[in-house]
This record gives sequence, structure tokens and C-alpha cells, in this order.
Amino acid sequence: MTLHHARMRLVRSVIVLGLTALVAVPAWAQGSSVELDQLLFGHLDQHKTHCDSEGCGPTSVVNSFVYLQKYHAATSQLPKTPQPGPSIVTDFTENGLATLANLLGTLMGCDANCGTDNDKLYAGKKKYLENPGRTGGWVPKTDWNNTVTWKWITDTLMDGVDVELLVSDGTTSHYVTLTGYTWSDTNSNGKQDDGETTVGIIDPSDGTYSRQKLNVDTTGHMTLVGYDLDETTPAVPPVTISDGFSEKLVPSPVPEPGVWLMLGAGVLMLGCRRFTHTMR
Repeated sequence: MTLHHARMRLVRSVIVLGLTALVAVPAWAQGSSVELDQLLFGHLDQHKTHCDSEGCGPTSVVNSFVYLQKYHAATSQLPKTPQPGPSIVTDFTENGLATLANLLGTLMGCDANCGTDNDKLYAGKKKYLENPGRTGGWVPKTDWNNTVTWKWITDTLMDGVDVELLVSDGTTSHYVTLTGYTWSDTNSNGKQDDGETTVGIIDPSDGTYSRQKLNVDTTGHMTLVGYDLDETTPAVPPVTISDGFSEKLVPSPVPEPGVWLMLGAGVLMLGCRRFTHTMR
């Protein structure tokens, strides 16, 4: 085999691999899992906050923020990453997390007699993250999806971000922190049959972690099975997942050295042109 033929075969192999990657079935369509370590999240009980029984929104966000802080504080120690690290959460004690939840509750319009809603939760969280100095050299990116599907959950978690979910049984609505999912395609039929899928959540009503059974219909919409939002009644109706909120930090866009040189040359040219025009 000549060197030319060897190179051509290598090129063809690379092309085939590239096309295979393009047509491959996405991970969310197969039995898979993403499990973030629940011990890295906050486990704050909303009853420790000023909002008490109505504070599930800000509390679920705080429990997510703990993971966001820990993850990016460690990432910022790596070479070629933004400096300094974030300071989203500065006190990990129960009192410190409760104080943060109270602050977020104020930004979200939540008090002891009234919870928050989707608009206020999203706006309050975004305002907190966009405060200068809280995210260090990172840029906060927040998302709100009001038509949550299985694909959105799996893609979002695989993108390495935190997620809060709004769930409802038709009467009661509640925010929880999502930590991961597991789908075991036990019969290898490519469908999420009953009993195959679970999600991990941290419930702000008591700050505990649990796994919940999840049913996914053919359109990708989901219901939690056996998750009781109203323990004062014997019935346990299906709980629908309606909205999802996420936050992540991305590096600030920094021009490459060559770009800086081009920008500098452009500024000098403009300066020379203006000077020449003035001399005339």
C-alpha cells in the first residue's frame, strides 16, 4: 500500500466516523442515566425560611445553587478557566442557606402567606445571578421551559446544569430540585415502559433526597407516580411536570491574541486617518 492510499483510507475512515456520529441515535432516546451526586446539592428545608410552607420556590433554587457553586469553584481551579471562581453561595450552613433563601424569596416576591410563581421565580433567580461579583469570571445562563419534555430534561442535565421542576397534581403545585434520571430499557424495545424510568429529586418540603417513578408518554411528557403532594387526603393522583428552570455558568467570551492584534491595528489605522484628515 502506498503512502497516498494509506492517507486516502484514513480520510475515508474519518468521514465514515463523522457520518456515523451524525446519524447516531441521541442518548436521550436510549436507556441511559445521568446521576449528579445528591450530596453536592443543598438539602435545605423550606420550613427553616421566612416563607415557611410557601417557600418551595426559593428553597429549591438554593439547593441547586449549592451544586452550582461547588462544581464551578472546583472547575475554576483548572488551567484556562475563568478566574476567580463564583461566590453564588458563601455560607453552606443551614442558617447560611436559609438566609440566601430569604433573599431569593424577597427577589421572587415570596412571603409567609404567599408563594412565588414562574415569572417571579425566573426573574428573581436571574437578577440574583446577574449581580456583579457573584459569578466571578463566569457568565450566568438561565432558561425557563414551560413545555418540559423528557428530551429537555435529559439534554439539560447532560449539558451540566442545575434544574428545578414545577410539578402539579391539578390542585397543588410545588417546586423541586432535580438531581438526575435513570432509564433502564429492560426489554430493549426503545420505549419507556412503566417502571423503567426514575428521577432523583430533593424535596424542599423537608430537604430530603428521593427517587421517584416516572411515566413518559409517546410525546415525551411526564408524570410522577406515587408522589403525594397533599398528604391530608388519601388519594395520590398523578403529578404532572409542567415547567423546568435551569442555570449554568459559561466562560466569558475572550478574543484570541490574534483578534486583539487586529482590533489594535484597526484602532491605530482609524487614529492615523483622523490625524491625516486634521492636518489637511
